[in-house]
Amino acid sequence: DREKLFEVVKKACYHHIRTQMDKFLVDLIPEGETELQVEHLRSLFFGNYMEPDADPKIYDEVTDHTLLIERMQYYLDEYNTLSRTQMSLVMFKFAIEHISRVSRILQQDNGHALLVGIGGSGRQSAT
Repeated sequence: DREKLFEVVKKACYHHIRTQMDKFLVDLIPEGETELQVEHLRSLFFGNYMEPDADPKIYDEVTDHTLLIERMQYYLDEYNTLSRTQMSLVMFKFAIEHISRVSRILQQDNGHALLVGIGGSGRQSAT
């Protein structure tokens, strides 16, 4: 249950850091709202894919979501340039979340992931 985990993490942050989680994740709270909610955390992205030509690639927080969508589109275009089978995908937030997770998993030593979903849900496209 996400809500329960969110509450546990909030308490742990306060216990160990002595600061409310709302204070150090204030950038995730939309204007007009005052309290951090579990759905706001879906805007928190980390990855090493923001600078395609960087060597070494730096794993860091992604703060510009518009640029994130552009980067994902760039990588898709690169794939389509090199592959005989083109993929026509729409890069929306939920898909980018999954691509980000799969990317992180596969870059770890012995990184493996089992993608489960119904037919047509994008399991093959995400990898």
